[in-house]
Amino acid sequence: MIILTGTYPPEKCGVGDYTHRLLQTPVAKEQNWQLYYAKDTSLRAFLSIRKDIKRMGDTSINIQYPSIGFAKSLLPHVLCIYYRLFSNVRVSVTIHEYTQLGWKGALSAYALLIFARQFIFTNEFERNAAIKRWGRMRKKSTIIKIYTNINAVDKPKQITDRKYDVGYFGYIRPKKGLEDYVQVLGDLKKQDPSLKAYIMGQTQPLYQAYSDAILKQATDNGIELIVNQENATVINILSETKIAYLPFPDGISERRGSALACIKNLSLIVTTTGIFATQAHKDMLELVTVDVAADTIRRLLSLPKEDLDAKQQKVRQFIETEMPKSWDDVAQQYKQFLL
Repeated sequence: MIILTGTYPPEKCGVGDYTHRLLQTPVAKEQNWQLYYAKDTSLRAFLSIRKDIKRMGDTSINIQYPSIGFAKSLLPHVLCIYYRLFSNVRVSVTIHEYTQLGWKGALSAYALLIFARQFIFTNEFERNAAIKRWGRMRKKSTIIKIYTNINAVDKPKQITDRKYDVGYFGYIRPKKGLEDYVQVLGDLKKQDPSLKAYIMGQTQPLYQAYSDAILKQATDNGIELIVNQENATVINILSETKIAYLPFPDGISERRGSALACIKNLSLIVTTTGIFATQAHKDMLELVTVDVAADTIRRLLSLPKEDLDAKQQKVRQFIETEMPKSWDDVAQQYKQFLL
């Protein structure tokens, strides 16, 4: 199988990271899955990409969609139509995001819905939304949940033994709720200067002006910055975090890789609700609005050890019942569904 993507490391993109992790699994190596990274995603690249794929000699293509590289490109759609009408090559599409596409993206996505042979969604909400648009989607699609790109330490600490009180982890870019995080933690730091809080994540060149501004605000509010670090450092910091405050503007969902990383490291999660929140999220997370986030964080930090241990046990149960076991588990599900 060829996995085709418009973004791949070292470029910073969740879909690119997902693709990389998938291709590093034992299943992918045993099955000789191949990467095709379309650096030129303009339509003029169609002929050269078609020739490249033919030389790779595989009869199955999985397109990872959307991604930063495919942001304004119709290349995935044209490839999908071409291979369905003029070739025996089977094209499947992993749709990481459907409901959040703009009207142009949603309109062009019909080409994928109609012409691709199989679909993978990363959560039930997105799949159901696509089924409403194209009823035939039900029979040719499945859900394969994502796994976190960040591992956990071998022996996670109990909440009371951790160094940091509150942390944010994720891409440092617009529409991630960072303004709310800085506001809430700034207020908490004014009341308790000893509170240890940080922002940790990757910056992206496209949003450099934004990241410079928001990180300056964080520094002015006494929030520690941990930026563009290697995975080993990230894992260590997450394992030392009592509470992850992740105020996503559109709410928690099953495809929030940053939340999954915090969950995997057994932090308590304070976040926002929304249409993507599952019952499992509601049972395990602290779902709040910005105006009560500070009170919720204060309450959690003041809980006795036995209550914190019980909440941490709920996080463990979530990992067991709601998350894949590993990236190899994800790849195995790909193999069973597509091949």
